[in-house]
This record gives sequence, structure tokens and C-alpha cells, in this order.
Amino acid sequence: MPCRCAWPPPSQADPAADARRIAELTLTEEMFAAVMSSQAPIIASALQNNLRMQGIDLSDPQRFTEILTEEMLAEFTTRMRAETAPLYLNAFSPEDLAGIVAFYESETGRALLAATPMLTQQGAVIGGRVGTELGQTLGPRIAARLQAEGIQLTTDPAMNQRLIDSLR
Repeated sequence: MPCRCAWPPPSQADPAADARRIAELTLTEEMFAAVMSSQAPIIASALQNNLRMQGIDLSDPQRFTEILTEEMLAEFTTRMRAETAPLYLNAFSPEDLAGIVAFYESETGRALLAATPMLTQQGAVIGGRVGTELGQTLGPRIAARLQAEGIQLTTDPAMNQRLIDSLR
């Protein structure tokens, strides 16, 4: 059955304006906040390690990460939009850009945009879990492949063997 979508056919608008509008609709502070939230433990750990190397020990790395996120989110969003809009302009025809804007401004598109931060956050959690699970089984497979194919990833063969041994 053909799709009877709720958005009107694309009008011929300014393609650059359409590209900016797509970036504005899709690259939101809420979406980036969801990503940052899902990555907070990794960010906090990296920040804490970096500061420790400078002799600084944070008593509340989580709060530091929250402050960092609050301070950077608006500017990060603005800059991402500005630098991403030209990508849309280059990737899509003027007609496609107008159609994409029409979709995102339709009821269905707005529903997708509203759910995107939650989907992004939950997808990152799932990705982290799946990556961790795979990480537990990949070492032996990588070691076997390095050995079977004679792949040298270090300049010192003894160090390469240590790598292979550590992956098993």
C-alpha cells in the first residue's frame, strides 16, 4: 500500500535555509544532553584521569561533568548546527531538502524529533552494553587473526607477541 504521508509536497524554498532548518530541528540541546548523559561516566573518567596527571584529584567528578555539560551545551549545539548545515546542503538536492523540512515539520516528523533524545540515550546504553559484551569475546578472536595472518602491529616482534598473548 502506498504511503499516504501527512506532509505536503516540498515547496521550492531556499536550499541553504532548508539545510539550516534541518540542522536546527535535528541538532538540539536535548539530543546532545541525552548523548552527554549516556557518555557521562566515560567523560568523567577521562577528565578525572587528565586532572590526576596534573596533580588534581576531584572529590565529585560527576558534578564537574554536569557543570562542563551545562557550560558547553548551548555553544556546542550552535556550532554543530552551523557546521552541519553545509553537509545537508551538499548531500541533498533542493527538492530533497524541502521535503525533509516538510517531513520534520509534519506531525509524524515532530513525533520523531520529540522521541530522538530518548532513543539516542537508550541506544547509547544498548550500544555500550553490546560493546562490552563483544569486548569480552573479541580478544581471543583478534589474537587468532593476528597470528594466523602474521599481522605485525608493533615494530618489535616480541612486543607483538606480548600483544597477542594479552588478547588471549
